[in-house]
Amino acid sequence: MELTKNQTPNSRLLFKESLEIAGDWYLIADELGQFIENQRQFQLANGELIIYFFAPSQSASFADENIWVGKEVIGPSEIDDEEFDLYDLEAGFCYSHKVDLTHNLPLQEIYRLESEIRQNSSLNFAASWRIRLSYPSDLFSAKIELYEAGQAEIEN
Repeated sequence: MELTKNQTPNSRLLFKESLEIAGDWYLIADELGQFIENQRQFQLANGELIIYFFAPSQSASFADENIWVGKEVIGPSEIDDEEFDLYDLEAGFCYSHKVDLTHNLPLQEIYRLESEIRQNSSLNFAASWRIRLSYPSDLFSAKIELYEAGQAEIEN
C-alpha cells in the first residue's frame, strides 16, 4: 500500500461535531456550505470536505468517539454559533493513501484501509486521522490521512 508524505499548511477548520458518520456527512457538508454562503465572513480555502476521527478504527473506543465533519475556511478566528465551531490546525505533515470511490463512501472499506496502513507501517501514527474528500462528481476522490505521533495531532 502506497503512502505519500504531504506537508500540511496552517489552516482553519469550520466543523460540526457528530456522533455518527453513516448518512450524516453529506448533510453536514450541505449545512456547512449554506452557513458559509449566508455568513459571508468565511471563504472556502478549498472545495474539500474533511472528516476527522479521534481513535483508530480498530480500537475499542472508536464507536464511542465523536467525529468532526468540516471544511477549511479563511475568516475570523472566533465564531458565535451553537451548531458549528472552529479549530486552527498547525502546519506539519501527514501520510496519505488515495482511494477512488464511485458515488458513495464505503466506510467499512475506509476503516479496513486505515487499519491496514497502521499495521503495515513502521511509523508511529497518532490516534487521530482524517478522510479528505473531493466531491461532488461522478468519481469521489478520497485520501486517508494519518499523522505521525506528535505532528499536528488533534484531540477531541
